[in-house]
Order: sequence, then C-alpha cells, then structure tokens
Amino acid sequence: MFEDLMKAVGELDIAESPSEIPQEILRLVPEEVTAQDTAQFLKSESVTGPFTTLKALYALLCSRRNIIARNGADKGDFGDVAEYIGEVIRPNLNIEPPDHVSRGTLGLKILSKLRAEHHIKLSAATLISITAFINTEDPWTTTESASLARELLEVCFQPQSQEQRTKFITEDILSNFLRPLFSKSRPATVTASGRKAEFVEPSRYDNASAEAEARKPWKYGQRYAITVFEWAVLQSDEQLLRKSWHLFTPVLLTLLDEPQTALKVRALDVFRAFWTRCPGDLMRQTGLAQVFEDAVFPAVLYLPSLTPESESITILNAAYPALIAMAGINLETADEPQSNPKFTEAQQKLLDKIIREGILVGYNHAEIMTDPFATQHPPSLLSAIRLLQAILSTCWPRIPHYCNEIIKALMLCWLNIEEEDAFPDGDLSPASLKSELTKAADMLSAVMQAAKMDMEERVAPLVEKEPQLRELFKISHET
Repeated sequence: MFEDLMKAVGELDIAESPSEIPQEILRLVPEEVTAQDTAQFLKSESVTGPFTTLKALYALLCSRRNIIARNGADKGDFGDVAEYIGEVIRPNLNIEPPDHVSRGTLGLKILSKLRAEHHIKLSAATLISITAFINTEDPWTTTESASLARELLEVCFQPQSQEQRTKFITEDILSNFLRPLFSKSRPATVTASGRKAEFVEPSRYDNASAEAEARKPWKYGQRYAITVFEWAVLQSDEQLLRKSWHLFTPVLLTLLDEPQTALKVRALDVFRAFWTRCPGDLMRQTGLAQVFEDAVFPAVLYLPSLTPESESITILNAAYPALIAMAGINLETADEPQSNPKFTEAQQKLLDKIIREGILVGYNHAEIMTDPFATQHPPSLLSAIRLLQAILSTCWPRIPHYCNEIIKALMLCWLNIEEEDAFPDGDLSPASLKSELTKAADMLSAVMQAAKMDMEERVAPLVEKEPQLRELFKISHET
C-alpha cells in the first residue's frame, strides 16, 4: 500500500527534516488511509530504516489525506504511532549526526500534527522523549526542535493540569525513569531514598569501573536523561519540592560528583535552580545542606594549571553563583543596596567560607598581580585589581593581618606596569591600571588607619628604594 511512497521518500536526498514534501511524492499517498493502516505501515521500518519511515509518515500527514478513524480502537492505533515516534527520536549519542538531529526534528513535527489533528494522548515514555529536546545546548537539539518540544509540552500540561504535571515529574520522570539510571552511581553521602546517609559506607559498586557505561548510563547512551532532569527541576515549585525533594537529591549529588567540565557546569546550574526553588530552610532541616555544600565547594578549586584556564573560568562562573545562592543571596537583585541585610548563622558561616577558602585561595593561587607577564593581558590584570578592591571593601576587619602581602602585590604590579615597554593596544592604558592600583592602595591605607596601624611606616622603606612608588602610596618627598 505504501511501497511506492516509501521508495520515493527514501530517494529524497536531504540531510535534515524536510520543511516541504515535493508534490510528486505527496501524490503517492493513497486516497484513503485508516489509522490502522498507518500503524501497520510502521512495520516496514526494518527494511527502510527509521528516518525513511518518519519521512513517509510526514508525507502522509502533509498530503491532506483524511486519516479515517472508524472506531474507538483507532485511537489505540494513533497511540502506537506516537509511541513509535517517541522511541525513534529518543537521542542516542551512538547515532552519527546529523541523523539523530533530523530524526528529532521530524519526529516532533509529526507528533505536533497528530496532537493537533487527532487529539491523541501521549504516553509518559513519549513525553520523556519530547522533554529530551528542550535544551539547544545538546548536540541533538536545534532551535526548531526545542521550540517544537516546548510547544508540545505546554499543550500537554496546561496550567489547569498542574496535578498531571506533578505526577509526570515525580512518578514518571524521577521515580520510574531516572532512579534506575542513577542507582549505580549514587554517592555514598545520600541514601537510595534521597536522604542524608548517617553512616557513609563504601558503595557496593566500588569494585566496578567508575566510568563504566553500565554504571553511568545517563552519561553515555542515555545522556538525554540530564536534560529531562533539568526540565523537571525548572518545572518544579516550592510545593512540589516540599513533598518530593528526596526524589531530586540522589540525581543532583551524582551529577555534582561528575568531574567532566561540561557536565559539572550543567550540574551546578541545575543545582542552583533547585536550591532557589526549595522552601526556606528545607535542606538544612533535612541535614542535606552540608552534604550539598561539600559537593559544590570543591568546584571553586578547579584552578590553573591543573585545570585548563578556559575550563576553570567556566566552572568558577557556575560554582560561585551556586554557593552564593546557598548563602541566601539573590544575584539578580544583589546590586540593589540593602540597609540591613539579615543572614542566618549558617549563611554567615558559608559566606565566610566562600571568602576564606574560595576567593582568597583562588586569588593567592593566581598571583596575577605579581606576574611580570600579566601586563600582556590588561583585562585580566584589571579584574585582579578590582577583585582586590572588593576584598578590601568586604573583608576589611581581617585585612591588617594580610597587609604586607597586599603591599607586595600592589608594589610589584605597579613596577611591572612602569617597566613594560610594549603595552598591548586597546582600551586599557597603563594610566587606567595605575589609577585602579592607587585606589586599592588608598583603600588599604584607610583600613590600616581604622585599625590604628601606620601603613606609611611600612611603605616608606620601599619608596626610598623605588621612588616610582611615591605616586602609588602617595608618599611625599619630605617623608
């Protein structure tokens, strides 16, 4: 019945999903087609291949032929078609691009048409396949397929069907789909039920390879599981998380434990979204706040040269916002002045830890300001100077203990700029960098004065040896 159609679409030389089917192919669609015929037609896949079958099915829907639904059983046939499409489009990294990209886009187009024209109800498995296409950063997703996926999900989960959406997230995604995938790679710090492990015991899988595909199917064959989990987090609200937080925590902690840069960054972003949606002090009440802190904090120590600079920047840009969210600061409104910000004792401790064991460690490790080659990249040098200014402004009570180290950094940076013969062209001039250094020196002087300590006494010998430093520390010639 569909042999000529299958042959014709199979010969179509297209790498991506067709936006239009040629008229000569549309004429090959039979005049009368039943829903049962459509379901039977899918059995030809074993001969033609799934992409050809999808193209033929799309041609059938584009032909404007009326697919006859004769009785209630035909609804089941349409369901079989949707189920087939859900299986075929499910992302598989073992399939070479652009085939898996084309399958996804074309399959989503077909599902959209079936949903609009025949009002079929999509199964949980098919909805999970659709959810796999919401993030355009995934290699199998395009802007078009992401848009189609979002539209389908919005139609299936209208605002009035919040209960249905909640059931889909908690039962179908978290319990039935994700839990088995992550069970063998779950960290020992959390139980299988998602609660804090009171006694951390070695995993029964420790003897297996940590990177074995059988242990981490979500990282290899079923990478789209991360996208599905991300969608579940973004669709959750405070009420859902209050009741079902334990379904999220094993997956979150497993992802945060992942060393691969791209996955770690994504895990940090998803965790931040989860944390900001959680009710108040829920994670501290459950004992998991410290577990998450211990899981996130090591990310701020992914520093060069052990970590390539570009990867380090990417990880730090995700890690610090996650920690700051845990400390109760909303970065979206952080620029607005607060007359009397209030933090819990736990949040204050975390902020202190972020500064002491994160920012200051990274700052000390980088040593950008004292690097003689730092002048070859003025933007990095400017960032380092402004970071020092922020530290002086925020951590001033503890600064006197580090005064000598800061003076050394300011001095060496100033002399490096003075001695640089070939300053790179650009918006940042030596004068602008020196202006920022002078500002930092003034801030340090004010901090020391508040602590009733004489900074001039410390810098005078340096100025005497290097007169160029007079301008930096504003030491008069008479001193």
